[in-house]
Amino acid sequence: MHPTIRTRLIIVLIVAALVAIVWHNGFKEHATLSNLQDNIKHLEQFVQTHYLKSVLMYIGAYATEVILVLPLSALLTLTSGFLFGVVPGVAYTIVGATIGATISFLLVRYLFGHILQKKYATQLVAFNAAVEQQGWWYLMMTRFIFVIPFFVINILAGLTKVPLTTFMWTTALGIIPSSFIYAYTGKQLTEINSLRDIFTPKVLLAFIMLGLFAAFPAILNKIRGYFGKQP
Repeated sequence: MHPTIRTRLIIVLIVAALVAIVWHNGFKEHATLSNLQDNIKHLEQFVQTHYLKSVLMYIGAYATEVILVLPLSALLTLTSGFLFGVVPGVAYTIVGATIGATISFLLVRYLFGHILQKKYATQLVAFNAAVEQQGWWYLMMTRFIFVIPFFVINILAGLTKVPLTTFMWTTALGIIPSSFIYAYTGKQLTEINSLRDIFTPKVLLAFIMLGLFAAFPAILNKIRGYFGKQP
């Protein structure tokens, strides 16, 4: 059963209002590395005193960031590594990101999925075909390739017929490598001057290796196809 136009409009307006409220309240000015570093001692004390509450707040913040498409994922993951430790930080990030991505996925599928699939059927042929042929690996691959924005994958996946459970577990597994890199770098949170300092040669190499690993099956298929056509 497809939602009515009125239902779609109400949900879209609610999400838009939330985004407007966040930005109107000085989100861009407050969500900075310098502000985080200035308050990191207070955050550490809060985590030590209210650990479970801190974890739930972090997971909620991460899920909200994903749903509202706010540019906070790197900063949040760095913070998790500093406050909770690398492994717990990655675990909490995975939970928050998966919850947020799942809600985004369901919103897109519920509100616009069948409409956009019908309207842009020709343009979405390649993506639909790739998902059908490569299935879960294709979704994993898009998570590994860090240059593809997280929210774009959520939207595109919501336009396909991929099962919700497949989307959820590929999201959870697919973000582990990049989350680990950010959380590990977060141990030096108080020592970096900007988020650009994160991308050291070693970190960039790690991301490049992730991209190559993700693209390897596609490259292998191209090579096989090329030699298969040779006389």
